[in-house]
Amino acid sequence: MFGPGDPSGTREVPWAKNAELLIKPDEVIADLQWLTFECSRRCMNDTVAWAAEILAHCDDAMYQAFEASDLVLVVPPHPHEVIAENRYILLGRALMNTKELDRASYFFGKAKDRDEGARFLHYWARYLAILQLRLTEEGAIYEKRLALPNDQAQPVDDKQRGLYVGTLEDLHRTLLQELELPKLATKKKQEPPEADIFMEYLLGRVEATLGQFDTAWNRFANCIRREKRFWPAYEAIYKNSQGERHLKELINQFNESKQTYWLQNLFEMYALGKLGLFQESLQSAIGLLSSGLPNQPTLIQHIAFCHHDLYENIEAQEQYENVLKLDPARIHGMENYANSLFVLNMPSTLYQLLARFWGQRFKWEHCMITGNFHALRSDHFKAIRAFERAVRLNPFNSRPWTLIGHEYMELKMHPAAAMAYRRASELSPHDPAPFYGLATLYDIVKIYSHSLRYYKMAFNLRPYDSRMLVGLGEAFSKVGSFDEAKRCFMKAFLNGDVEGTALFLLGRVNERTGPIEETAKAYEKYLNAFGSIADEKDVHYVLRFLSNYSFERQNWQAAKFYAMLCMDHEETRPDGQKMLNDLSNVNGETEHAKMADQSTRHDVDTSQGTMDVADGDESLEFDD
Repeated sequence: MFGPGDPSGTREVPWAKNAELLIKPDEVIADLQWLTFECSRRCMNDTVAWAAEILAHCDDAMYQAFEASDLVLVVPPHPHEVIAENRYILLGRALMNTKELDRASYFFGKAKDRDEGARFLHYWARYLAILQLRLTEEGAIYEKRLALPNDQAQPVDDKQRGLYVGTLEDLHRTLLQELELPKLATKKKQEPPEADIFMEYLLGRVEATLGQFDTAWNRFANCIRREKRFWPAYEAIYKNSQGERHLKELINQFNESKQTYWLQNLFEMYALGKLGLFQESLQSAIGLLSSGLPNQPTLIQHIAFCHHDLYENIEAQEQYENVLKLDPARIHGMENYANSLFVLNMPSTLYQLLARFWGQRFKWEHCMITGNFHALRSDHFKAIRAFERAVRLNPFNSRPWTLIGHEYMELKMHPAAAMAYRRASELSPHDPAPFYGLATLYDIVKIYSHSLRYYKMAFNLRPYDSRMLVGLGEAFSKVGSFDEAKRCFMKAFLNGDVEGTALFLLGRVNERTGPIEETAKAYEKYLNAFGSIADEKDVHYVLRFLSNYSFERQNWQAAKFYAMLCMDHEETRPDGQKMLNDLSNVNGETEHAKMADQSTRHDVDTSQGTMDVADGDESLEFDD
């Protein structure tokens, strides 16, 4: 899977060593039922949908194991009973379902002093309303920005985003006060009660949205410590993490407990993917599938995602098709499938995917599929319009901006491409794709120092990616740092070299710096590893070099071997024929020299018709 340089395809990740997975089916069902019930009461619909999907794909054996166990979910009587105390809660829940979030928050507020659940509903609806406002503001800002000429577009500052930021800060202050009230009401000698886990989670979400992730991480980690079944906290950590420190720290805490728990293993799977360790994340997902969670679309789609980011697009296509067999109308994640089909140059399959989700064409994923379809047909302006619609529908996702940058690059509109890549890097500073795009852009316009800077940034975010290493090596070679370039190319080969160019580029650098023997070794490895799939122009160059190199070193057998390979290609056939003629001349001259040497060194018995040959005399031989 990784290529000739890394036959095992594995890397040591010491902080991510889990014991063998032992998933208990009754525990899975019980945990998901608890999560579904508690989150449904609090209108956390995304978590309810996530848990319900896993429950729907659990087989009968898992439910039978649960029914045979003593795990029972205690449900309060009539949680939605139509009584006077519940009237505002019932109305607020109905308004949440119709996305009237401000109204829902207002009516929840009338009942927020009833209990912790009602208080959470009030502030949860208020938080979601602020996010909705943020979405509207961002969409309006970028509609205006995209309408400007490229040279007049300015970066967005906080003043343009002022309304929702101020409202969010007000909510943050209110939540801090709400969590302090129980402590203030407690007598000094008593232990203050712990805050409601859902309220603490909500405060962490607000702090993460405000960019206070260290504080938010502590709150999410505390939620997990208090209730290991609380999946929203796990999800918030891996989605909002701004570096590897928080993810590694939480995984280390899990490992120190020396107990395996299936939600912690699921979190580790996502965390490894977030860290760019896609091979390890892939193996983790396969382990979950084979250890008690078979036929789960969530896990199969994650496997497809890992294959996609490992540039194994054929395998990714196969897994995405498996997902669609289980869930034919699932559009979530299909933007990555569209990208795999784009790379595989499969317009008919991409069109079928587009038609499959035509009824969901106002979702951002469908816009991404549409953009990839137009990009594959080289209709770049239509592709840009589709990606811009995706931006309006989901302005906090960096992927549409990155693809807009790619399309502007195809149109040679470099200022617009740079603006799009920079916006993508602002939205997702830990995604290497925008930095890789900027590095490529500056390489094209021959500003190599800037190109090197952005290649370094992309490499630091994904140090095991051979594409990042090859790009960094080329940037080093263009600024004259040849030793660093060589190290990058060798590391790219050892990490799989998905594009199959690292050894060729290593040979080109060695040609400039020497020794020439190292150049020949690199080219020989390149032919052996990638000769059948490499770019023909590169193969032609290597064959010419190796045939001439072998001839100059008087390695006649190797020279003939590479000359014969040259004969297999139309472009190099004249070079191969010339080399064979030169070898034939060398052979004739050698035979002539041999005969002359024999006439002076050997005695000839003419009477017997025999010739005594001195020991050790050898002549050149060539295969017919």
